[in-house]
Order: sequence, then structure tokens, then C-alpha cells
Amino acid sequence: MNYTSPIGESPIRSATPTKTAIWILTLTEGPVKLGEADKHSADHRVVERIQLMSPNGIFYWCAASKPTVVAVFRTPITHASLIRIGQLTYSADHRVAKLETSIPGMIQTALTDVVTPMKATIDTLEARIMVCEHNQEDTNELTTLKAAITAFMNDVDQLKATDLCIVFRTAEIPNMPEIPSATIRMRI
Repeated sequence: MNYTSPIGESPIRSATPTKTAIWILTLTEGPVKLGEADKHSADHRVVERIQLMSPNGIFYWCAASKPTVVAVFRTPITHASLIRIGQLTYSADHRVAKLETSIPGMIQTALTDVVTPMKATIDTLEARIMVCEHNQEDTNELTTLKAAITAFMNDVDQLKATDLCIVFRTAEIPNMPEIPSATIRMRI
């Protein structure tokens, strides 16, 4: 399709894919012609091939003689849409806050599930040591059991002493680069 008429007049339309003039809608300046767009702006998007569709539905591929911009038309931002965006943001923030408060409890439950069997094992070993101490003198097995119990107790104490808030405060989330829209130029 060929649109060569200026804005405000009806475009002249032809089926020849030889020449293409694209006008881009921007939020701040209005329409910008492709040849006048800054090559480093979001309005300038180079397309090596243009897909053109003929009236009979057959697709033709032709090489672009000039860089071309694909224009996307969006609905205008209204007061109601801004309110809806704010509501969605509030809802997302509320869900994140609920999730943040539930995560320490989930971690505490997982740690308790791991520590409880360890504590039972430690209690069993302590009982065996008490029986061994009353019945006989220290042996290598008894010394080994005492060392194992001490190591288990240190592990349990370390797990209990872990402050979950510190773990979450030191976690860093890498900044993700923002991907600008290829068809709209925004100047702030």
C-alpha cells in the first residue's frame, strides 16, 4: 500500500509496493514522518523486508528501499484508565505484601520439619549415652556418639538462631533493563 498524502487529506492508495511513506503517532509531538525521525529514537525501527498483502490475499515480500516504521495505534489514556491502573497497582502491592508476610512462616515451617527429626535422633542418642555411661566406662563408641551429638546440637542451635529477616534484607534483585516501545516516543 502506498500512502503519500499529507495529514488531514484522504490518502492516495495504490497496490504497488514500490514506495512507502509512514507517519508515526507520538504522545508528545503528534505525527512524525519516518525520514524526519531521529535514528536513535524509539520511533525509528528499521525493517529489512516489508510484508505487503494484495487485494486477492496473496502475500508479497519486497526489500525495503528505505527503513520503515510499523505504526501501532493505541487507545488514549483517560482518567478512568489511570484509575484502573492505580487499582491494579494497589492490588499487586497488596498481594506482594501478603506474600512477603507469609514467606518467613513458610521457611520456619520447613526448618521445623527438618529440625524435628534431628532433635528426635539427638534425644535417642543422648538416652543411649546415659545407658552406656551407667553400665560401663567410656569407650570409643561412646566418644564418637558424644561428638556426633555435639555436632547435631550445634547444627540445631545454628538453624534456630538464624534470623530470617536478615536473610531477606540482604537479598538483592538485579535491575532489569526497561525495554522502550518501538513505536511511541515519550519525552519527560
